[in-house]
Amino acid sequence: MISIPIPTLQDWKSATRLGPTSPRSAALRRVDAGIAAYHRARSEYGRDWEAREIRKLLREWKVRSSGWDRADGRNRSGAITSLEVALTCRLGPPGAARSDSPLAVDLRHGTLHFLAHATTGKLPTNGPAAINDAIDATSDFDDLRNVDTQGISWDPRKKDFAGGKSEGGSGFLSKLYDQLKELIAGLVESAGADAIAAEAGRFVINLLGDAIVKALGALAGQLGAVKDFVKGLVAATKAAIKHCRTRGLPAAVFDGQPRMVVEKVREQIRDAGIDGVKSAVKAAVTAGIGIAGGGIAGTIVSAITTLYTLVTSIWARFRDLRRLKKVFAAAKDKLRNGLHENAAAFHAWYKDVIKDLPILSAYCMAMPMTGGYYGFLTIVSADGTELSYRRLERNYAMFNTVRAEAKSFVKGHGIKIRSADPLVAHSLKVAREESSAWNNAKSGLWGRMKSTAIKLVESAAS
Repeated sequence: MISIPIPTLQDWKSATRLGPTSPRSAALRRVDAGIAAYHRARSEYGRDWEAREIRKLLREWKVRSSGWDRADGRNRSGAITSLEVALTCRLGPPGAARSDSPLAVDLRHGTLHFLAHATTGKLPTNGPAAINDAIDATSDFDDLRNVDTQGISWDPRKKDFAGGKSEGGSGFLSKLYDQLKELIAGLVESAGADAIAAEAGRFVINLLGDAIVKALGALAGQLGAVKDFVKGLVAATKAAIKHCRTRGLPAAVFDGQPRMVVEKVREQIRDAGIDGVKSAVKAAVTAGIGIAGGGIAGTIVSAITTLYTLVTSIWARFRDLRRLKKVFAAAKDKLRNGLHENAAAFHAWYKDVIKDLPILSAYCMAMPMTGGYYGFLTIVSADGTELSYRRLERNYAMFNTVRAEAKSFVKGHGIKIRSADPLVAHSLKVAREESSAWNNAKSGLWGRMKSTAIKLVESAAS
């Protein structure tokens, strides 16, 4: 195909001018600005990015301008048609796969390399081990670390504590057990009722007796006075489920809008912790029994709150470990089969990978190997190819805040991701620690990308 250059701004405006009685619309002025930006770009990479922006803006203007192709319209000299041909010469025909670039391929390659060489802890195999793992993983359960439950047990079939201790007025523990099962069903549903979520649910149901004893065993002798708590349990279950339904990233995030992506990742990271579950449960239980939370009743409220957050934490931990193992195993095959070469196919797979695994979203936004902010937003864009760097730059300040939150989330998360691959291990370390290279980056977009992403991705590719 004969190469046709993108017109200069002066030539473009002259060829599409209709006179003083037909001023240029805001949409057309955006096309003008895109053409000006294209000619200011200092690299072929930048010009490709701006050419894609022009194509998008021109398409938007044509949709708004029904008479653009009339004989007396702005295309009377063929300027608009010529611009479209010039864009095709530069980018190829419109389409995600044909508008790809080596940088986007490298960023996807780096992400796949990370996922294919990452590992995490073992799945828990029994109730006590799972409870202890969840307790050890977070400081939220400090009050359970030294609880002595020796000689205390509770079996929902027997409906009483071992040793003849009553389970509480109005069958309190039986109702508590039933509400915890409702909670688990809600957690499974909130995760899309997939096989892994259901597997985690079955695992947690089998250890509910141990979890109840761990949280309430020390209060066994006081449970006869808690019959009024039942209403609060129902409210607590609904509150916990409602909170957990907000944890996943909706598919609408992946529409190429950087601000929306960053905001949703921020929400995902914030909502992934158990603090929200704890607050929701405590408020619901307290309101249900009409107390301020003091005395014996307050102690029981605290124990119930701990139990709900513990059950939620165990379920999430089992599910996330299981999902991460599945993702890491799949990534090995995807890397061998060159999935990173196909933007649309990679995007379809990757958006499901990070949809409800905020730990991966956080790592990929903080790791230099995956391109950090730029790489993350590029490969979750609408078609898996680059976003306009002007749009990325406009959101850079907001990103710095979210990146700090992502680092904090990664550092404090109960599930640790590790790697025997030196490059991945280094990148994981950067994600968990503050890096002067990130903090002192004051150059433009290209400089930041080159210093953080490109060198590491090229090393991975080699």
